[in-house]
Amino acid sequence: MWQRKQTIYLILVLLLMVSTILLNTNVTVSGIDVLNYICICVACFAAAAIMLYKNRKRQQIMCNVSILFLLCWIGLFCYNFFYVDGKQPAQTPFFALIPIVAIVCLFMAKAGIRHDENLIRSMDRIR
Repeated sequence: MWQRKQTIYLILVLLLMVSTILLNTNVTVSGIDVLNYICICVACFAAAAIMLYKNRKRQQIMCNVSILFLLCWIGLFCYNFFYVDGKQPAQTPFFALIPIVAIVCLFMAKAGIRHDENLIRSMDRIR
């Protein structure tokens, strides 16, 4: 489980999401801190994907759902940051770039999962 490269990427996603929560985005939608809840969901999906190392199809599904959640995070952040405030900010906060890095890590984890699946299928052909 720990020697696979997709596990490293999923752990990195988990750490990135925890760091995003700790940086406290303070962006609320209707009084609910939705962005932090999305980060918690992505962190839970990454932890679950690490534990599902024997079921590669479910790992890929978890990665896809995490990517969708992060795209929603980016959309909600942009909406709140640019349209709700009404003023143009001087610069984008650092924590807004973390989900983009997490998406890249999730795509790399998916590539590793796909590589493992292809390796298992090629081994089945040889038998």
